Amino acid sequence: MESVATALGVTQTNYGVAGAWSGTDNNFRIVGTTPPDLANTGVLNQLNDWEADLAGGAADPNALFVYWAGSNDLFESSGVDLTLQERIDGVKANLATAMGRLDAGGARRILVGTRTPRDVLDSANDLRGQALNAEIRALIPLLDATYGASIELFDAYDIIAEVMRDPATFGFLATGAHCAADPACYTNPSVAATYINWDGAHKTTAVLSLLADRILEQLENPSAVPVPGTLPLALLALGPLLVLRRRRAGVRRRPAATALSPAAR
Repeated sequence: MESVATALGVTQTNYGVAGAWSGTDNNFRIVGTTPPDLANTGVLNQLNDWEADLAGGAADPNALFVYWAGSNDLFESSGVDLTLQERIDGVKANLATAMGRLDAGGARRILVGTRTPRDVLDSANDLRGQALNAEIRALIPLLDATYGASIELFDAYDIIAEVMRDPATFGFLATGAHCAADPACYTNPSVAATYINWDGAHKTTAVLSLLADRILEQLENPSAVPVPGTLPLALLALGPLLVLRRRRAGVRRRPAATALSPAAR
């Protein structure tokens, strides 16, 4: 989203936290490795921070909010005894709650991203994400019709899956391979740019740049959300809430879940 913010000439406010669920929990807390400051950092609690920053006022009506959460909720090793459908139902309920709160806070433009593919298409983990995405795709039109905000799907899964099925067309050489396992990826950007996957779940900077281009294309499409020159952007990703806009003095920023090349979605 940094690339989107730069292209739009706006500031990104990032409430995102690594490992965050779509609700209030966090993967790292569940497996017992979360530092105290990452406890209770799910998206719904990130929204608490956003609402506190509004201080009783309303969100900038020209801001773009991007919600990108739910992948961490599917983490099977979390120690939470839930079926896949129960996890998906939880994501959907939290998504609906988040949209209602954003709408009530004055958000008028919201993009909701789908979970990205895993490193191997149609693997067991990837199929879990496909099941989640299918229900998110069906839910978005209902939420859009419910609230005053314009709520639109950004189908990151389909975009990246297209790249993985035909990497050469998009300038990539490695599909299932992990850039993180190649020492050259840490020192040579041109090598890193040939990889799609940073590791089993995260994509490389090159793929994220492609997604940024697709987001901009979607926003510039007259049938989608128009982009005025002063558009602010708020992003809820990975369980985080990011806001790209003209930043107010004193806006608090949480650490984003970013590292060298990857970003988890």
